[in-house]
Amino acid sequence: CVVWPSRAYSPAPGAVGAGTLTVTGTAWGSTAVTPGPGELYDTNGGALFGPGATLSVSGTGGTAPAFASTPVAGPPNVMLTVPATISTASDLQVSWMGGQSGAQVTVSFSMMSQGPVPLTLCTFDAAAGQGTVPQAALASLAGTSNGISNWSQTVTTSFVASGWTIQVQATTDAFMGVSFQ
Repeated sequence: CVVWPSRAYSPAPGAVGAGTLTVTGTAWGSTAVTPGPGELYDTNGGALFGPGATLSVSGTGGTAPAFASTPVAGPPNVMLTVPATISTASDLQVSWMGGQSGAQVTVSFSMMSQGPVPLTLCTFDAAAGQGTVPQAALASLAGTSNGISNWSQTVTTSFVASGWTIQVQATTDAFMGVSFQ
């Protein structure tokens, strides 16, 4: 698990853009996605695909070279079991159903407020169906009544284009409000 004192996106070291991505097989047919800060490609507008959908992604090229249409499997949703009130005095056992072999489940905890707030982020092997969030990773959230738990399943597809290793990730996610004691 990783704890950030202030939740903010931090791009992967060395992340570079591949121009405009065209994603086909989406809920809308075909969608163009441009990179945002830190070369993050994010739709932020709702579900781009349904669980288990087969997508195809191509890139026009940027710092990374252009690449042809490549299949990417959208993971299924996971159903997480987490209490509505979370104790920060002990480790938290989380479990889920629907984990896909080769995928990762990420569970995060934070506060629903503007400005700098702590973020706890834990990543587990999706097929394991369970994981432990250490007490130390939850401690900074003690006494928060307006908390949020977010969970996601991510599948990463890697391939080589013009000598570059390209990684495309497809993620499904959900969230719920929680309190921390």
